[in-house]
Amino acid sequence: MTDCAGIITDRRSFLKKSALAAVGGGLFGPFRTMAGGAAHKQLLDELTPEEKKQVDKSSMARDFENYFGKGYSCSESTLMVCLRALGQPESRVAAAAAFGGGMGRKDHCGLLTGGLMGIGFAASGSGRDREAANKWRQPRLKAFWKWWESMAPIRCAEIRPAGSSSGRCMRLGRLAAAELERLFWDFESRP
Repeated sequence: MTDCAGIITDRRSFLKKSALAAVGGGLFGPFRTMAGGAAHKQLLDELTPEEKKQVDKSSMARDFENYFGKGYSCSESTLMVCLRALGQPESRVAAAAAFGGGMGRKDHCGLLTGGLMGIGFAASGSGRDREAANKWRQPRLKAFWKWWESMAPIRCAEIRPAGSSSGRCMRLGRLAAAELERLFWDFESRP
């Protein structure tokens, strides 16, 4: 009887784990970089001349420098520039406090998560009803994910391995802020 119970437990455990793996792969598969294969640019510590031109045109990218490394985490810095650009209360930056440093575990990059939160605040903070906010938000979320995957891995540990400079985070943060600015106000007019 114990052998039979052990087999049933093992079978149940296997089925649960298999179902979770299948669901997890379906939900998170599109957002993988290293394992999933999305190619991204080389991680640099400094802006290229072309990136510098792009960043210099963006008020949000310039504002990012006022927060990153100055008492605000990567996620808070990104969300803060979004809130300021949107004219929303800066106290909402607390929503990003647990997401810095890859959620405190070198996991999903705080620049990415702060940007996703910023898109959420932008969608809902303009007086749109829930359906209109969702319609506005979804293509921008998709575009931001696609842009991010072309620029960097998703995981903080892959972006900034131990002993590396925070320069690459500053660079990516400024570029992310410029991209968010484009998504907030100029999305429809560009491909």
